[in-house]
Order: sequence, then C-alpha cells, then structure tokens
Amino acid sequence: MLKDHLGKLEYFCNIVETGSLQKASQKAYVSQPQLSKVLRQLEEELDTQLLIRRSDGVIPTPAGDKLYSYARETIDQANQMQLLIRDNVQASGNVYIGTYDSISRYFFPDFIKYLRKLAPSLNIILSTGRSSQKLKELKKGELDIAIIVSSGVKSRSLSEKIIYSDSFGLYHSQQIESSFLDHIIKFPESIHFDATKLGFKHILSCDNLETVKSLTEQGLGVGLLPHRVAREGVLQGKLIPHKKVLIQESEHNISLFYSKKNISAHAQVVINEVERFLTTWAKS
Repeated sequence: MLKDHLGKLEYFCNIVETGSLQKASQKAYVSQPQLSKVLRQLEEELDTQLLIRRSDGVIPTPAGDKLYSYARETIDQANQMQLLIRDNVQASGNVYIGTYDSISRYFFPDFIKYLRKLAPSLNIILSTGRSSQKLKELKKGELDIAIIVSSGVKSRSLSEKIIYSDSFGLYHSQQIESSFLDHIIKFPESIHFDATKLGFKHILSCDNLETVKSLTEQGLGVGLLPHRVAREGVLQGKLIPHKKVLIQESEHNISLFYSKKNISAHAQVVINEVERFLTTWAKS
C-alpha cells in the first residue's frame, strides 16, 4: 500500500522539482541508483508510470503529477505540524501578504480569525493593491506571499499554486433605471473589449472591483464583475445578471505566489494554511 512508502515521497518530490535524477540525488544526498530504486518501487506499488525520461531530464506523467501534488501537500503539512509542536514553541513573527481588494474583503476576515487561534504569536501584515504591483513587491522581497490574479507568465524565482478560476460577467441592480442601462462600470485592468460595440454609450472606470460592485448595486450602470465578486450581491438580491450580452474569453486564475528561496519558518506555516483555507473557501 502507498502508506507503506510515505518516506519515499520526499525523494519523488525532489526528482520532480529538480527535473533530474542526478540533481535530486545531490539535493537528497543519496545515490542515483537508490533514487531509481525508490521510483521503481513507487511505480510498482501504483502499477503505473510516474516519470518520463528525456535527454534533458525527467518530467512527470499525468499520474506523476497527481502523486506529486498529494506528496507535496502531505510533506508540507507534516513540516507545518512539526514547526507548531516542536519543543512546544509556536510560530511567531510578522508575515507580509499582498492581495487585491476583493480577496481581502471576502477571504481574509475568517482566515485571520482562524490563524489567530492556530498561531496567536503570528502577525499578518496585509496590504492591498493591483495584482501587477503586488507581484513586483513580492519579487523585491517586500512581501512573503501574494494572492493575486495570475498573469500566466512563469517566474523562475517564484512558486505559483492556482487556487481557483473565475470569469467576468455583466450585472446590474434590480432597481436600475432604464436611463442607466447604457452605462458600463468597469475596472480597466479586468479585460479589454470595446464597450461601445456592446451598446454602452457611457463608461465609468474605477480603480478597484469593490467600487465597481458598490456603484453597480446603487444602480449607476451595468457592472463588469468577476462572478465570485458578484455572488454576494446576487445572493442578497442586490444584483442580477445582465443577459443582453455575454463576455467571452474572460477566465482568469487566482493564484498563491511565494518565493522559492529563503522562506522563514513562520511564513511557511502561513503559506500552508492559507493555501488549504483558501482552496476550501473557493469551493464554498
């Protein structure tokens, strides 16, 4: 059974993360033949191929990807638990997190309450702004974690974990006057399209999505909003979908970013917890 091979999963993660048996053996201080044996044992136990060998290294198969995700989560949680209970010392210090307004409003209140109970000596320093700016701050070392809209561009210095995907739609207030139905309210960085071709004669630009949502709920126009952001207003009866036009190709990923190097122990605790908590929240 796989549970009898849990000790081998970290070796497997090293192979996937380095993309090479040679590099993984150097990182883990074991021989390549030993790593090959570990890999063979895992493949025999699961009865499937986990890695594809190429001239430039190895890449995981779909089954290997699934095992890696499971193994990495298991190892991270074990490391986190060790940090929290080792010598009865709780994680402490400041953790700097950057995100955008909607995530800070809907996700962080419950998460900070949860984290306070888990690790009361940890302090979250939360800043909000545009995703592009928070990514720059993370790369400069000014943040430990960024929860932002992914640009889709990979970075060698950062780890990215996609939490959930969203897309945009048009919404308006149930009490909107007909004279405002040709007004569109939008955040310029959302998606780019010609609003005039959709019948809108007036464009109101805002510097964040929460302002778009607020003005839309007050009946000042049709708001261009991510479905996740609009959901609260829909459930409260403040917003309804604007069905006259559909927004195409607006899907985007909300991701957790952090540095691949120099992660403090207390920041790692928050990274593990925020990923788990945020994934659960996104499914709710």
